[in-house]
Amino acid sequence: MSHLNRLPAFAHMMRPLLRAFLRPKPARGATCVSAILPAGQAARLTLRRGETLLVRQGRLWLTREGDSVDHVLWPGAGHVASVPQEVVIEAFGPQACNYERHRLRGA
Repeated sequence: MSHLNRLPAFAHMMRPLLRAFLRPKPARGATCVSAILPAGQAARLTLRRGETLLVRQGRLWLTREGDSVDHVLWPGAGHVASVPQEVVIEAFGPQACNYERHRLRGA
């Protein structure tokens, strides 16, 4: 967040709004489950439509069934399932990956 200190003086009122914007939070009415995937470990997940994976620490390699492109998610990045889908995730790199699953209640 040190980049916020370089804002012009008149923007000091915007700092709290920018901080809130830069730190994604689950939507109201959502459930959130945190998990840690050890380095080099993989897991298969079934995501519901609208369910979100959000990486908090480390890197996550995500493969979706029927998608020829794999995705690497960095801290702060996520994946939203547009349809129910099976995914395989792997902690990518030398450290464990801390991620969250956000699901809208009733979804």
